[in-house]
Amino acid sequence: MQAISFPPGIPQLVMLESLESLSIGDGYLYRATDGRFLHLEPGASDSLKPLNPKPGEPFYICRRQERNTGWYWDMWLTPQSEQLRERKEAA
Repeated sequence: MQAISFPPGIPQLVMLESLESLSIGDGYLYRATDGRFLHLEPGASDSLKPLNPKPGEPFYICRRQERNTGWYWDMWLTPQSEQLRERKEAA
């Protein structure tokens, strides 16, 4: 099983099998639909919850650094995922 790597400032497209995770000592493991796994520290895992990606729904995740605040995680839905959610909400 291969981990998804996060070079600083380069967004990675991810699709999870589910939001269920395995708690490990330094964070959480999620399984991606392509067989890789996503390892997130607790703060990043907390940032993922409000995004609430559905199984197989594509989203981007990026590890970024700011000079004054250090490392942080940025996560967002793809435009297609946002449009699909909007259509479902409108129906």
